[in-house]
Amino acid sequence: MIRAASVVNDTLTMPKEFRALFGALLAAAATAFGADSKPGYAARLQWNINTTVGDYERCGHKDPKWDADAKKALGIFAEMLSGQNSDVKLEEFRKAARSAIDLGCDDPLLRYLAFRHGVLGAQNAAALGKNLSELADALAAGGYSPIRVFYVSDRAARALFNTGGENNPNVHRYRKRAAQALAETLRDKKTPFDEVYIACHEMIAEVQYSPADMGPVWDQVEKPLVENWPDQPLTYNLKGWALISKGWAARGYGYADTVTETGWKTLKEDLTLAQAALEKGWRMDTNDSRMPCQMLTVALGLPLERGEMEKWFGRAMAANTNCYEAGSAKLEFLKPKWFGSDEVMLAFGRECVASKKWGGHVPLILLDARRDIASRIQDTNQVSAYWNRADVWRDLHRSFEKFFALNPDEIGWRHDYAKAAYDAGQWKLFLDQCKLMRAGNYEFFGGLGNFQKMKEEAQRRVSEERPAAK
Repeated sequence: MIRAASVVNDTLTMPKEFRALFGALLAAAATAFGADSKPGYAARLQWNINTTVGDYERCGHKDPKWDADAKKALGIFAEMLSGQNSDVKLEEFRKAARSAIDLGCDDPLLRYLAFRHGVLGAQNAAALGKNLSELADALAAGGYSPIRVFYVSDRAARALFNTGGENNPNVHRYRKRAAQALAETLRDKKTPFDEVYIACHEMIAEVQYSPADMGPVWDQVEKPLVENWPDQPLTYNLKGWALISKGWAARGYGYADTVTETGWKTLKEDLTLAQAALEKGWRMDTNDSRMPCQMLTVALGLPLERGEMEKWFGRAMAANTNCYEAGSAKLEFLKPKWFGSDEVMLAFGRECVASKKWGGHVPLILLDARRDIASRIQDTNQVSAYWNRADVWRDLHRSFEKFFALNPDEIGWRHDYAKAAYDAGQWKLFLDQCKLMRAGNYEFFGGLGNFQKMKEEAQRRVSEERPAAK
């Protein structure tokens, strides 16, 4: 059960304006969750209330006309951040936020959340980049909590990247601000570790392929992360991932003959440090598949012997029998450009389908192997012939059938199965999958017009295959 008494002392330190709101949200959570289903929820909710509703009370753009709706929206968002994320909660947030904005609310935090969650409507990339940049500037100048400055700056950088890539200098400016705000957040030991992990994950994901930003960002984040949360296994997962990304960013992503001596040296040094961090994290929690998955990337880059790679793959699958990420990383290791061959890749893919232990998306590894082989065929006519081969279709059919037997509700993959059936001349199966797939994703087939032509051809072929009536 969520116990209000366990956080009563912290609650008394809240500004009086929203103690009542926190109490109401906590009571609602206790009713919704029941006994011990969300450990740490109360502390996390309090922290999120402090950095949303609390920010609004301290430095927000307040007005009696919209205060109630604005605080309601921010309170609901705090619940969502703390784990009560559902379609119902999202609609409640949108309703309250829309009401506040319609009344004239121009608070930058609320408007940012309104952009993020569909209250203010879709925008093109340029307009979104401009709006998020202005909101990030307003939060940074307005005294809002560092974690909120981090998220808005990070999203501004992402939006700006979509309009100019790494060549846009403002991308790097907002990434730098995001990293500074994140480091400031991490220096506060009261930050819930769930929030630490999510924010660090977002930051690394944003800069992992950026030679200009990956190193500087990690240099700011590493010290407060490791010093304040040394007993959290996922601290070392983050550290390992960051060092892997930092090493590859220094190496560059071109062919081996384009890599400088310094690039090779930095890659090896960072991957060696990543290996030590990930091994430490795994020893702290052998039931988490994330560290072994990252180790498979280390195995590729150092490189490690295949036996060592297999050991970490086994650990990942023991921790999570549905770990597609581990299967994908092993498949990468087995590609001809690294340490395997087409035959070895296909054997592993078939193992993924045949396994009685592995589930989730793991059976699709065989599909991935076949797609990789096809991607290396230069002649487009030969690609068509490849997909029409009986042995190729046999693998694809087995991969999809096992996947859908395990995941019957994953209709988003039906269009992949339909396309594979069409390419293999399996006309009836193509038409069957068209009935099962979600309507609207016609670009996958080359547009609605082309999709209709494919269906007409399949219907004609099926009709021709039927015996004539006597």
